[in-house]
Amino acid sequence: MDNDANLHGWRLLDGTSWTYNPNSTPSDILLSSGLSVESALKASAASWSNAPSGPVLSITMSDLGAFIGPAADGENLIGFGQFTGKGAKQTLAAAWTWVDETTGVATDTDIFFNTSHKWAVSDPGLAGAACGDPDRYDIQNIFTHEVGHPVGVAHSDDGNDGLRKATMAPTASKGELRKVTLADYDLNGLIGAY
Repeated sequence: MDNDANLHGWRLLDGTSWTYNPNSTPSDILLSSGLSVESALKASAASWSNAPSGPVLSITMSDLGAFIGPAADGENLIGFGQFTGKGAKQTLAAAWTWVDETTGVATDTDIFFNTSHKWAVSDPGLAGAACGDPDRYDIQNIFTHEVGHPVGVAHSDDGNDGLRKATMAPTASKGELRKVTLADYDLNGLIGAY
């Protein structure tokens, strides 16, 4: 692992947990047999938790009612919602992170998926697996990337072919599953942040 990683300058504490609000989930998500949105989110958190130097992360599920957007409220939330503003249509998902500037510790982080896009939960364990629908983005693929931001790892430099395979590469394709597995760039980011 000889690639330096770009870091945000903060870190999460061990034991950080997000609450997934299933009430905000679109009804048209394509699910592979036996999989759920919750299982995809938990697998994404485990990718970072199980890596050397990775913080221990967890996902719980709670019906929080109507859509709750990102806010510095002490609650780490995951949900789906309609993004608005400049660049909203191109944004697949986003992570908002609030940091205690004196400690460098993330105190609150919310991650939301944009309902302007079609979503799927695929089985990344199948050889050559894709979403099954080339017009959908995979939730585990995108969430693994988004979790990297509050963990403290910034986007990789897209100009280097060796880094394009990084989970933290700034772009994703429909049907893509390669971000579910952390690359050297991502692992170097964990080592640098923790």
